[in-house]
Amino acid sequence: MKVLCIVFSPATGSFGSLTRVLALAREFMAKGHEVEFCASGLVKEIIAKKRFPVRAMPTPTLFGLPKPLSRILEKRSQKITLPGRSGKSAGSVWSIYFLTGMMHRRYLAKLVKAQLAAIQDFSPDLIVTEMDLGAYLSARITGTPIVTTFAKIASYGQGGYFWRRARKVIASILRKNGTEAPETPEELMSGAGVLDIIPSIPALDGSGESGSVIYVGNILEPVRDERLTFSAARGSRYVFVYSGTGSLTLGHLRKVLPQAFEGLPGIQCLVAAETLVREERIGSVFFAPWIPAAEILPQCDLVICHGGLNTITQSIEAGVPLLCFPGAIFERRYNAEMIMKNGAGMMGESSDFNPEWIRRYYERRADFSDGVRKLREDFSKYPGAPYAVDRIIGWHAGR
Repeated sequence: MKVLCIVFSPATGSFGSLTRVLALAREFMAKGHEVEFCASGLVKEIIAKKRFPVRAMPTPTLFGLPKPLSRILEKRSQKITLPGRSGKSAGSVWSIYFLTGMMHRRYLAKLVKAQLAAIQDFSPDLIVTEMDLGAYLSARITGTPIVTTFAKIASYGQGGYFWRRARKVIASILRKNGTEAPETPEELMSGAGVLDIIPSIPALDGSGESGSVIYVGNILEPVRDERLTFSAARGSRYVFVYSGTGSLTLGHLRKVLPQAFEGLPGIQCLVAAETLVREERIGSVFFAPWIPAAEILPQCDLVICHGGLNTITQSIEAGVPLLCFPGAIFERRYNAEMIMKNGAGMMGESSDFNPEWIRRYYERRADFSDGVRKLREDFSKYPGAPYAVDRIIGWHAGR
C-alpha cells in the first residue's frame, strides 16, 4: 500500500501533530508499505532529517499576513501569553486555522493545488493526516480514503464565526475543483471515507468508539534527536517542565521555577523551551531547547505543562502526575480538565503559576497516585502505533 502523510505545517511548527504522524509512518514502513510526506517550512526540514521522502508544500503565514510581519510574530510566539479571561476556554480548531493562516482562501487554494499534484504523481492508496485542512479537501476531491488523528475537542466551535468562515472557504475551493461541498466542515474530518483514530484513551478524550472512530493509545516519535550536555543520572529525581507556546512565557518560567524548587534536596527541575538558543541553569533549574522526555519521565516526581496531549499521555504512561497551566486555549484546557476529573493532577490558572502554589502541589503529589495508576492501566489496553496501523489496514481492506 502507498501512504501519503500530509502534515499540518503552520509557520511556527506543530510538533504535537508531527510526532503522531511520524510514528504512524514509521510503523507503515516497518510493515512493508511505501510512505511519502507533504509538508512545508520547519516541519518539512524535520521530516527530511528523519530520512523520509518529503514533498515541499506552500508555506502559510500567521493570519495570512505578509511574510515579514508573520516572522515577527513567529519569533515572539514563546514570549507571549495568548489573551483570554481567567477560568474561561477560548478558541476552536477553526480559530486555529484562522490564526495559522491555513484558512486564508488564496493560501488554501495553493495548498490544495500542490497536494493534488502530489496525489496525482504518487497515486496513494491512503492519506494520513492530523489537522491539515488541505488534506481533507484533497482527499474529498480525489476520493482517496483518509485517516486522521482526532480528538473530541476538535468538534467544538460549530456555528461560531470562524466555523462559518471555514464553511465558506471550504465550499468555494471544493466547487472550483468540481466537488460538492459537505453541509458542515466537520463532515470532512469524520464523514464517509474517513477513519478517525484517537491517540488517547476514553477516560481522557470522551469520544464514542465505532467502526470509523477507534482509540489507539499513545502514538508518537520524537521530532528531535540531538544530544545534550544533560543526561538522566541513575537514582536522581526530576520535575519535568514543558510550556509549549501561548500559555506560560519563558520569562515567567525563569522567575518562578527556581524559587518553587529552591532547597529541595535531590530534585532537579528540567525545562524544555524550543525558543531557547542555548542551555542555561538558574539555581536547581536546567533550561534547554529540547529534553528527551521519554528518557527522564521514569525518574520524574511531577510534570508541569501547558496541557498538550503528547505531554499528558507520555506522563501518564510513565506514571507521573501533572500540574497543567493551559491558559484559555480550548484544547489544552479540556485536556487539563480531564486530568483533574480523573484525579491524576491539577489545573492551574495563569495567576496560580507562583512558587507557593507549585510547591504546595509538588508536596501533595501522592494525592494523585491512584488516579495516575488507573489511567496508566487503561493505556496498557491500547498499544499505540502498531495497533493503530493494524486497525487502519483492516479498515482500508474492508472498504
